[in-house]
Amino acid sequence: MWIFAAMIVAGALLSLGGWAMPAARAVLLGIFAGLVWGVQGALLKETAELVEDGLADALTAWPLYATAVLGLVGLTTQNVALRAGRLAVAAALITVVNPVASSIIGLAAFDETMRSGVAVAIVALAAAGAVMWGVALLSRTAASLVAMPATRQQGAVRDA
Repeated sequence: MWIFAAMIVAGALLSLGGWAMPAARAVLLGIFAGLVWGVQGALLKETAELVEDGLADALTAWPLYATAVLGLVGLTTQNVALRAGRLAVAAALITVVNPVASSIIGLAAFDETMRSGVAVAIVALAAAGAVMWGVALLSRTAASLVAMPATRQQGAVRDA
Protein backbone atom coordinates (compact mmCIF):
# COMPACT_ATOMS: atom_id res chain seq x y z
CA MET A 1 0.00 0.00 0.00
CA TRP A 2 2.83 2.41 0.83
CA ILE A 3 4.29 2.13 -2.68
CA PHE A 4 0.98 3.25 -4.21
CA ALA A 5 0.80 6.22 -1.87
CA ALA A 6 4.42 7.17 -2.52
CA MET A 7 3.93 7.15 -6.29
CA ILE A 8 0.73 9.19 -6.07
CA VAL A 9 2.41 11.76 -3.79
CA ALA A 10 5.37 11.96 -6.18
CA GLY A 11 2.98 12.36 -9.08
CA ALA A 12 1.03 15.09 -7.33
CA LEU A 13 4.26 16.98 -6.69
CA LEU A 14 5.21 16.59 -10.36
CA SER A 15 1.79 17.89 -11.35
CA LEU A 16 2.10 20.93 -9.10
CA GLY A 17 5.58 21.55 -10.48
CA GLY A 18 4.19 21.35 -13.99
CA TRP A 19 1.70 24.10 -13.28
CA ALA A 20 4.32 26.23 -11.50
CA MET A 21 6.87 25.89 -14.35
CA PRO A 22 5.16 26.20 -17.74
CA ALA A 23 8.38 25.45 -19.65
CA ALA A 24 8.62 22.04 -17.95
CA ARG A 25 4.89 21.31 -17.93
CA ALA A 26 4.92 18.63 -20.67
CA VAL A 27 7.84 16.83 -19.03
CA LEU A 28 6.48 16.86 -15.49
CA LEU A 29 2.90 16.02 -16.46
CA GLY A 30 4.16 13.27 -18.79
CA ILE A 31 6.05 11.69 -15.90
CA PHE A 32 2.99 12.08 -13.66
CA ALA A 33 0.71 10.44 -16.24
CA GLY A 34 3.17 7.54 -16.59
CA LEU A 35 3.20 7.09 -12.82
CA VAL A 36 -0.59 7.13 -12.63
CA TRP A 37 -0.89 4.52 -15.40
CA GLY A 38 1.76 2.37 -13.67
CA VAL A 39 -0.07 2.47 -10.34
CA GLN A 40 -3.41 1.89 -12.06
CA GLY A 41 -2.00 -1.15 -13.86
CA ALA A 42 -0.75 -2.62 -10.60
CA LEU A 43 -4.13 -2.05 -8.97
CA LEU A 44 -5.81 -3.67 -11.95
CA LYS A 45 -3.75 -6.80 -11.26
CA GLU A 46 -4.94 -6.77 -7.64
CA THR A 47 -8.54 -6.23 -8.76
CA ALA A 48 -8.34 -9.12 -11.23
CA GLU A 49 -7.14 -11.42 -8.44
CA LEU A 50 -10.06 -10.29 -6.26
CA VAL A 51 -12.53 -11.03 -9.07
CA GLU A 52 -11.08 -14.54 -9.34
CA ASP A 53 -11.96 -15.03 -5.66
CA GLY A 54 -15.52 -13.87 -6.32
CA LEU A 55 -17.30 -10.81 -7.63
CA ALA A 56 -18.63 -9.95 -4.17
CA ASP A 57 -15.07 -9.75 -2.84
CA ALA A 58 -14.07 -7.42 -5.66
CA LEU A 59 -17.08 -5.14 -5.19
CA THR A 60 -16.37 -4.67 -1.50
CA ALA A 61 -12.61 -4.05 -1.80
CA TRP A 62 -10.87 -0.72 -2.34
CA PRO A 63 -8.63 -1.73 -5.31
CA LEU A 64 -11.60 -1.84 -7.70
CA TYR A 65 -12.62 1.72 -6.91
CA ALA A 66 -9.04 3.00 -6.80
CA THR A 67 -8.49 1.45 -10.24
CA ALA A 68 -11.51 3.29 -11.62
CA VAL A 69 -10.48 6.62 -10.07
CA LEU A 70 -6.89 6.28 -11.28
CA GLY A 71 -8.18 5.43 -14.75
CA LEU A 72 -10.00 8.77 -14.85
CA VAL A 73 -7.03 10.62 -13.34
CA GLY A 74 -4.67 8.95 -15.80
CA LEU A 75 -6.82 9.77 -18.80
CA THR A 76 -7.18 13.39 -17.74
CA THR A 77 -3.52 13.82 -16.85
CA GLN A 78 -2.37 12.18 -20.06
CA ASN A 79 -4.53 14.49 -22.16
CA VAL A 80 -3.35 17.57 -20.28
CA ALA A 81 0.28 16.41 -20.63
CA LEU A 82 -0.11 15.84 -24.37
CA ARG A 83 -1.54 19.34 -24.80
CA ALA A 84 0.95 21.02 -22.44
CA GLY A 85 3.78 21.55 -24.86
CA ARG A 86 5.76 19.23 -27.03
CA LEU A 87 3.57 16.24 -27.75
CA ALA A 88 6.54 13.96 -28.47
CA VAL A 89 8.17 14.70 -25.12
CA ALA A 90 5.05 13.98 -23.10
CA ALA A 91 4.18 10.86 -25.10
CA ALA A 92 7.71 9.50 -24.80
CA LEU A 93 7.77 10.00 -21.04
CA ILE A 94 4.37 8.39 -20.56
CA THR A 95 5.52 5.43 -22.65
CA VAL A 96 8.73 4.94 -20.66
CA VAL A 97 7.59 5.78 -17.11
CA ASN A 98 4.49 3.54 -17.13
CA PRO A 99 6.29 0.17 -17.34
CA VAL A 100 9.07 1.33 -15.03
CA ALA A 101 6.54 2.32 -12.37
CA SER A 102 4.63 -0.94 -12.86
CA SER A 103 7.83 -2.94 -12.50
CA ILE A 104 8.83 -1.15 -9.32
CA ILE A 105 5.39 -1.77 -7.83
CA GLY A 106 5.47 -5.41 -8.88
CA LEU A 107 8.83 -5.94 -7.20
CA ALA A 108 8.02 -3.96 -4.05
CA ALA A 109 4.33 -4.63 -3.43
CA PHE A 110 3.63 -8.00 -5.03
CA ASP A 111 6.91 -9.78 -4.27
CA GLU A 112 7.52 -10.38 -7.97
CA THR A 113 11.01 -11.53 -8.87
CA MET A 114 13.25 -10.92 -11.81
CA ARG A 115 15.25 -13.60 -13.47
CA SER A 116 18.96 -13.19 -13.19
CA GLY A 117 21.86 -14.19 -15.33
CA VAL A 118 24.00 -12.80 -18.09
CA ALA A 119 21.66 -13.82 -20.92
CA VAL A 120 18.65 -12.24 -19.22
CA ALA A 121 20.59 -9.03 -18.54
CA ILE A 122 21.71 -8.82 -22.17
CA VAL A 123 18.16 -9.31 -23.46
CA ALA A 124 16.79 -6.76 -20.95
CA LEU A 125 19.42 -4.17 -21.93
CA ALA A 126 18.78 -4.79 -25.63
CA ALA A 127 15.02 -4.39 -25.09
CA ALA A 128 15.53 -1.19 -23.07
CA GLY A 129 17.82 0.14 -25.80
CA ALA A 130 15.22 -0.68 -28.47
CA VAL A 131 12.54 1.14 -26.50
CA MET A 132 14.74 4.21 -26.05
CA TRP A 133 15.70 4.17 -29.73
CA GLY A 134 12.04 3.89 -30.73
CA VAL A 135 10.98 6.72 -28.43
CA ALA A 136 13.81 8.93 -29.74
CA LEU A 137 12.86 8.09 -33.34
CA LEU A 138 9.20 8.90 -32.69
CA SER A 139 10.17 12.16 -30.99
CA ARG A 140 12.28 13.24 -33.96
CA THR A 141 9.57 12.23 -36.43
CA ALA A 142 6.94 14.18 -34.50
CA ALA A 143 9.25 17.20 -34.23
CA SER A 144 9.89 17.14 -37.99
CA LEU A 145 6.14 16.99 -38.68
CA VAL A 146 5.62 20.06 -36.52
CA ALA A 147 8.32 21.95 -38.42
CA MET A 148 6.89 20.95 -41.84
CA PRO A 149 4.61 23.28 -43.80
CA ALA A 150 0.94 22.28 -43.51
CA THR A 151 0.65 20.91 -47.07
CA ARG A 152 3.67 18.61 -46.71
CA GLN A 153 2.50 17.60 -43.24
CA GLN A 154 -0.86 16.38 -44.56
CA GLY A 155 0.91 14.34 -47.24
CA ALA A 156 3.31 12.83 -44.69
CA VAL A 157 0.45 11.83 -42.42
CA ARG A 158 -1.40 10.23 -45.36
CA ASP A 159 1.76 8.35 -46.42
CA ALA A 160 2.36 6.94 -42.93
